[in-house]
Amino acid sequence: MKKSRLSIMMIFLPLLVFGQSSCGSKEIGTKTNPVIIEILTPHRLSNVIKHIDVIAKFIAEESGLETAIYAPQKSIDYIRALSNSSRKADVAILNDIGYLFASDEYGAKAELIVLRRGGVGEEITSYCPAIISVSLRSIDELNGNGIAFSDEYSTAGYLIPSYVLKERNISVSKRLFAGSYSEAIRLLLLGKIESAAIYTSCNSMNNELDARNLVLEEFPDVFSRTNIIYKAPPVPNEPVVFRKGLSNMLKERIISALLKCPENRECRDALLGVNNIVGFKRITGDEYNALRKVIKALEKDTADLIPGGWILKIKNNPELPKTGN
Repeated sequence: MKKSRLSIMMIFLPLLVFGQSSCGSKEIGTKTNPVIIEILTPHRLSNVIKHIDVIAKFIAEESGLETAIYAPQKSIDYIRALSNSSRKADVAILNDIGYLFASDEYGAKAELIVLRRGGVGEEITSYCPAIISVSLRSIDELNGNGIAFSDEYSTAGYLIPSYVLKERNISVSKRLFAGSYSEAIRLLLLGKIESAAIYTSCNSMNNELDARNLVLEEFPDVFSRTNIIYKAPPVPNEPVVFRKGLSNMLKERIISALLKCPENRECRDALLGVNNIVGFKRITGDEYNALRKVIKALEKDTADLIPGGWILKIKNNPELPKTGN
């Protein structure tokens, strides 16, 4: 849902791996060749590493498999880790675009989807990209005005809004890449731009899943000052992705452990701490096909939508030229 920004010195902790995976044994899930887990999070790694550690330990206890964590500093390394040629991870919670790239290039497979709390007792599998404004009342009024995006690699913060503008033939006077949702909203509230792209719940706009909560402390009246001029159809939450080549038996042991995680208080709290996750649900991977259609309509490739994506694509495809003008 949110783009990860990780900034931390490499450190070593129990059950944590920062670097090449151990391949001393062909059998995965042993002490010399543990199941390696990675979780892309919008928070600073230093703030959530203890939560990720708890989740890894719970998976180990429930599955009977030895586990370790791969925690790179760059978002692109989370995707690259699922490559069979340079295996550094076996299972990952990725963002949606990262999964599509890993699926296309490395044959990775989504088996679960993240659940978040919606209304009372409701667990939701999606969120909705939206565009908000202070002065504009409809998406059509955006024609000739400006919009602030979070960044050019964000699904809700750029990809979907760009598709909407193209589909409706709306020409904006200015496109700003603010660097984050909070900064895009801040530019709007300071009167420096006429609209901003955000994410929100599909059912209720005023809740903890709405991006406007990111600036609520600085701007307590953000909800009353802004109005939604467009809300897109639902986009699926992040998937739990498995590297190609893992046996079904091994995957099932990990999946079973993750599904039980919310039943354990400590593991449940860790999921919430990582990114407001309340559980998981089985999926086929087809749930993300609608995003593929959006990417195609924008005449883009998944490699265009992640930093350094084309570098990974070229390295992974021997038929593509390695050099050029």
